[in-house]
Amino acid sequence: MWGQLVRVQDLSRVCPNCSSMLELKHRFVVPGGRFVEPYYWDTYFALEGVLRSGLHELATESIRNLLDLVTKHGFVPNGARVYYLSRSQPPLLALMVKLHYEFTHDASFVCEALPVLRREHDYWMDKHKVNVHVSDRVWELNRYFVDIDVPRPESYSDDYELARNVSSSDERRWTQVYADITAAAESGWDFSSRWVREPDAPPERLLQTIRTRDVVPVDLNAILYQTEMAIAELAVVSNDPALAADFWRQAETRHEAIDAVMLDHESGLYFDYILSDQRQSRDFTAASLWPYWAFNATHPDQQTDSVFNYVNHILDANPGGLPATLRTTGQQWDAPMAWPPQQYVAMQSALSTNHTHLAQRVAQMYVNS
Repeated sequence: MWGQLVRVQDLSRVCPNCSSMLELKHRFVVPGGRFVEPYYWDTYFALEGVLRSGLHELATESIRNLLDLVTKHGFVPNGARVYYLSRSQPPLLALMVKLHYEFTHDASFVCEALPVLRREHDYWMDKHKVNVHVSDRVWELNRYFVDIDVPRPESYSDDYELARNVSSSDERRWTQVYADITAAAESGWDFSSRWVREPDAPPERLLQTIRTRDVVPVDLNAILYQTEMAIAELAVVSNDPALAADFWRQAETRHEAIDAVMLDHESGLYFDYILSDQRQSRDFTAASLWPYWAFNATHPDQQTDSVFNYVNHILDANPGGLPATLRTTGQQWDAPMAWPPQQYVAMQSALSTNHTHLAQRVAQMYVNS
């Protein structure tokens, strides 16, 4: 199977600067047969299978490509194309390096990667940081944020038309649409009712209310917690206790912030936070479970039992697997779509909280679908 998804970049038949591909020196895995370039967060889930298949060198090469991109551009672009250089995707690179170490015990690779992981973390803390005022405190969290005032090159006509449907003449509104639609693409959830102001709007109007930069996403912040924990653990491997202590402190602070801003204590669920409304969104999405994987078993059993009983009820009504959201809008990251990364996170969340039967149920339902 992997042989059908592995690619080697060959630009020898293309004139200099005539390809939109970013340079990749090593082999990589594409998310499907029609693609010729790798995508950022898809690579993490591919590596889970690649490493379990014993293809350690392929995993090393795939990660090296991403490290090279950070070294050259300061971050991992959405995909290995020039037109993706305006945005990233969910930052899973540190988790890839940690996973690689767990399978290979290659400490030298960890030492090589660690400065690059710190540089990527700096990018997310510099470009995507936001202050949230809750409970008389200011909490530092992160959001998807792209500062762009033109349509995405790969979807120029779609974005142009969307902006003109929002306003026929207000260039300021056009700029807002371009930035928010691109930020939604950075999330990997392109597109979803998560990112709109009016989720009940008719399908043809839904994206006209796009407001991605107004949302503090629970999954992004759980990922950054995992990133900070991973960098701390990798710093121990590289014999840098000061760096490890620094990133453990950052992770602990983020954990506290996520619980303060995003946790609904009554239901036990985590929700995105809406900046302009100064409240949680209260819409369940598959992202609501990510902190239970990230934080492992740090919650009371009664709380996790309530959460995963609720997930069981959702699965009862959705035989294809856990849907991205509970809203049916026609967008591909809304119901009834059940994407593999979301099933993976649901399984990991259940396993991390000792809900093994639910993890097995999610896996079996997805296989059956």
